[in-house]
Amino acid sequence: MRGFVIACDLFIFFPSVLLLSKKIHQKGTQQIISCLSILLYPGMILIDHGHYQFNCVSLGLALLATYFCIDGRNYIGSIIFCLSLGAKQMCLYYSISFFCFLLGNALKLPTKSQMLIRVVKLGVVVILTFSLMLIPFKSSIPDVIHRVFPLNRGLFEDKVSNFWCSISPFLKLHRSNHSQMFLFSSIISVIVTLPSNIICLINPNQATFIRSLQQTSLSFFLFSFQVHEKTILLPIIFLLINPTPESLYLSLVTIFSMFPLFLRDKLAIPYFALTIFWIVFCLFVVKQIENSFKKKLIILSFII
Repeated sequence: MRGFVIACDLFIFFPSVLLLSKKIHQKGTQQIISCLSILLYPGMILIDHGHYQFNCVSLGLALLATYFCIDGRNYIGSIIFCLSLGAKQMCLYYSISFFCFLLGNALKLPTKSQMLIRVVKLGVVVILTFSLMLIPFKSSIPDVIHRVFPLNRGLFEDKVSNFWCSISPFLKLHRSNHSQMFLFSSIISVIVTLPSNIICLINPNQATFIRSLQQTSLSFFLFSFQVHEKTILLPIIFLLINPTPESLYLSLVTIFSMFPLFLRDKLAIPYFALTIFWIVFCLFVVKQIENSFKKKLIILSFII
């Protein structure tokens, strides 16, 4: 199993990270820092190589789909994003962003007929891709839907660091009717994502698309239904593709938030070793990208 995870890293995740980093950043140093920020992130390493979750497949495909969409190859990007959803349904966190970016590009075409043709083609591509993926499960479609939307598993999983878990000592919403909470949390999640996605729809470009992916996935992690600790990987991967002191500091917080999961899998020693290494790496990156005064404050916060 460990060998298969490594193979998925080498053939899917690593190339996707490299391609998107080169697409987003112009300078070689920025590309290297971007790649290393994702590839060395302890949360991804520990979950995939200790918890054996194969997130490298779904997230790698999502990164690759983002690369093709930004590059203007929307149909290929749509197919690959559908594949990432097929690998893991948690990539639904990105779906609104992809929808707004692709629709926004279609609406920028000069004539209404071209807009309509583009939208219809994208719809056909998505439907055909999902149809092909679901052929092996044609006799158990209800089970697939139940797996994608597990209403019986509750509002959140274990000690996940999202909004619903944080207020659970005061408001026991996780004990409420699951169907009602699913609807309520979904509405809240969509409302919170509206600003970045409206901007992406009106002005679809690389910057607004990446920002939409970051904010939408983080919003769904914080407010959606049935959130697991590992789903913090979805926003953090796109935050680290363009590392800033704030995103690096947040990555450290996310590693800490997953500690109960790692402890349950007997990964305490690798957790502490990789976390110390990650702090050193983050301090090095901060020194490269920040001015002197702000740098000192950020370094102090990392040490604390």
